[in-house]
Amino acid sequence: NPALQSKLAQMRLTLAPLVQLTTGEIHPSFPSTLLSFWLLTDPELEELASFYHQRTPCQWTWRYPCPVRWGEGLTIEAKRRKIGRFIGLRGCESPV
Repeated sequence: NPALQSKLAQMRLTLAPLVQLTTGEIHPSFPSTLLSFWLLTDPELEELASFYHQRTPCQWTWRYPCPVRWGEGLTIEAKRRKIGRFIGLRGCESPV
């Protein structure tokens, strides 16, 4: 099935890791592929936002290339969209 093969190839795409500004470290849950991005859990999304200074604004928050506003009560879909935008994935922009 060509459509399935295409989707599998897309899910295997490698993502470039983002380093934390203050330590230069990469979060252990940072997704290495597009598939692993889609499999991130709610707690992992929260951890990523916190690790990369997006959950609680501080002096480092706005120094990342694509900072996001992280609010309370976000759904897992909203969190995934925000982290996707933060790490530079296309199609993760805020709904109009």
